[in-house]
Amino acid sequence: MRRRNYLKTVAGVGTVTLGGVAGCLGNSGSGNNNLVRFGLTAVEGDVDTREQWRPLFEYIENEADVTIEVNEASNYSAILQAFRNDQIDISGTPHTIGIIGDRLEVTDVVGLRRAFGTDREFAFITTLPEDNISDINELAGSEITFADPLSTPGAMFPLYMLSQGGLDVGEAPDGDPVDFQASYSDHAIARQQLINRESVKAAGTGSFSVIEHVPSEQLPDRFVENDPAAESAGSAEPALDLLAVSEPIPRPPVLSRRKWDSENREPVEQALLDAPSEAFISEDAEFPLWFDGVVTGSIEEYDPVADVMSELGIDLDRYEEMS
Repeated sequence: MRRRNYLKTVAGVGTVTLGGVAGCLGNSGSGNNNLVRFGLTAVEGDVDTREQWRPLFEYIENEADVTIEVNEASNYSAILQAFRNDQIDISGTPHTIGIIGDRLEVTDVVGLRRAFGTDREFAFITTLPEDNISDINELAGSEITFADPLSTPGAMFPLYMLSQGGLDVGEAPDGDPVDFQASYSDHAIARQQLINRESVKAAGTGSFSVIEHVPSEQLPDRFVENDPAAESAGSAEPALDLLAVSEPIPRPPVLSRRKWDSENREPVEQALLDAPSEAFISEDAEFPLWFDGVVTGSIEEYDPVADVMSELGIDLDRYEEMS
C-alpha cells in the first residue's frame, strides 16, 4: 500500500486569504461579541452560494441572537486553513475536511447534513451513451473529470471505484493518475465537461449532480432504497449512462472550530440542529440549498470515508506530525 501526503498545501500553516468579501447578513447582534464567522465555498460553479445559504443564516441570526459574517473561500483546503488560523468559526464542509480537521484537533462535528429525508448520499461515475462504455477498464487512456479533489462523492469515491475496477489511480487526487487523465472543478462543471467536451469520457460526481440525466432502469436497488432523489431519474436531457455507483456514504458534516470558546457557540449549533426544513430553503431561490436539515452525528460516522482515503494511500497520520 502506497503512503503519501494528501494535498500538502492543506497542512501548511500560513495565513489563508479568503476569496470574496466577508460581510454581515443581518444586524441582530450587538458588536463583535455576537459575530459568528461562517465559511463558505461553492459546491457548483453556477450557484450563488451566499444566496443559497441566506435563508438558513437569517434563521440562525433570529434564533441565536447573533450576526453571521460570511467568509467565502476559493476551495475546501482554504476552509480548513481558515479553521486552523482562527478565521472562521463554523462551516459546512466535505467529509475529508472533517476527518483531517479532527486529526489536527481543530474541528468538531456539529452534525450530518440531511437531504431528501436521508443523511446518506452516493457517488456516481457516468459516461455518454454514444461511447458505449460498459466496463471501467475501457476508460484507460481517457480523460475523466471530477469535482473538487477534497470532495468525497466527487473525487474520493469515484477514484476508489476506478481503482477497484482495475485502473491505476497513481497519486490522484493530489497527483497524476497512471491510467487516465484527471481534471478537477466542481460537480456542475464536471457534468458539463462530460456532456460538452469530446475528450472527456467519464465524470465522477455526487449523484445529485447527474441523477436527472440517468435513466431510472440503470439505478441499483441500494440507491433507490436509500435516496428518494431516484424519483427524478431520467427527467433531463441529455441522457447519461451510469457506469458505477458507490455504497451509501454519510452526508457531509457541519463543523465548528474546536477552540471556538464563545457563548454564541451552543445557541448557533443548537439552532442548526433544531431548524425545520423550511428554514433551509427559500421558495423564491433560483438555486435552493441542497440540504434541508442537520442531524446529530459524530466523527465516527465518517470511518468509511477514512477507509477509502486509506485505500487510496492517503496518509492521514502525517497531519498530526505536521500540525
